[in-house]
Amino acid sequence: ALSIMVYESEDVNTLANRLSTAVWMSKFDVDSNVQHAATALWSEPACQFRIHPGICDGLLLHVVCAQEQLQSAASLAIANILEELDDCIGDVLEKLMNLYIKKSDVPKPILDEMGRVLFEAPADKWEQRTGPAVMATLR
Repeated sequence: ALSIMVYESEDVNTLANRLSTAVWMSKFDVDSNVQHAATALWSEPACQFRIHPGICDGLLLHVVCAQEQLQSAASLAIANILEELDDCIGDVLEKLMNLYIKKSDVPKPILDEMGRVLFEAPADKWEQRTGPAVMATLR
């Protein structure tokens, strides 16, 4: 289901960008009812939604989240945007690689001055790296 948190300090353009990102991504949701509703909303002339490169930035954040359904929807949404805005492919791939590299940092345990483990390393959040890997295999 589509939900958007509206922040009091948010300007109209930022809110409109977040809303269009959420609706566009919902068009590729795993639930066909959500897909249908989002497609109808996207096509509604009164909403004036349009594809633009800024949508990809918001979608990339969902590509690296831990939830597989969001990763999948965001990956398909970006792939479909890039079919229409092919001049953005290089920029999106660079941002995707940077996110993948950032998420590849596996935390190390905290050691004392003698090299003994004080705190175990947090668990590897490998799930966040699967999104960019999946997206890289799309068309």
